[in-house]
Amino acid sequence: MEISLPDDAEKQSVAAGYANVQQYIHSLVRRDRERLAIEEGIAAMKEGKIQDFDDFDREFRERHGIDK
Repeated sequence: MEISLPDDAEKQSVAAGYANVQQYIHSLVRRDRERLAIEEGIAAMKEGKIQDFDDFDREFRERHGIDK
């Protein structure tokens, strides 16, 4: 993936509270991944592909041998 940055990207990222451009880009990538995960969850919910959390929790704990 190629990313084009403005000439003053380093200054802008530091002004935004990041130590450098790499940290700033990492935060953008992480935020985008979180957004995509949320969108997938909403789509699954709309399609009826949901499970009660208590049922999921019980099955997950049983599958992995985790006591409650």
